[in-house]
Amino acid sequence: MRKVTVFLLISTFLLSGCWDQRLYKELSVISVIGIEGHIGDIKSYFAYPSSNSDPTKYIVLEGTGKTLRETRIDANKKTEQTMDNAELTTLLVNEESAQKDLYALLDVYYRSAQSPMNAKVVITKDSPKKFLEIKETSSKEIGEYYYDLITAFEDATIYH
Repeated sequence: MRKVTVFLLISTFLLSGCWDQRLYKELSVISVIGIEGHIGDIKSYFAYPSSNSDPTKYIVLEGTGKTLRETRIDANKKTEQTMDNAELTTLLVNEESAQKDLYALLDVYYRSAQSPMNAKVVITKDSPKKFLEIKETSSKEIGEYYYDLITAFEDATIYH
């Protein structure tokens, strides 16, 4: 009887699985988000690689809504995969939007368990959409490019 109990106890550890797994093949990994507008009327832009083989080519989705969560839901309806911002590196926020209440805009990202807390926040003079629709060829994924650019400016103290 004791052998059966020990066997069952050990087998329970071997039979447990990942109940909360998220497979990359089912996700569109978002690394850059652009935000413009104010709570009540917001536009968000989400950039993600168009293929796994070439992460330098990407797609920009636009979502509109009253809150940032609504904009993500709206943009998510326009893609075949679920958007995931677990690797978010950069948030581009329109200057006019940031002047009102920046914390209210970013609140949804800092309350989410999947959002990284080390994402860089950049204030743009114009629409953040134009920063996501660059047609120049880069050897890096767009989120990594902006993250490295901002980090280099911080290291050289060339920011204000």
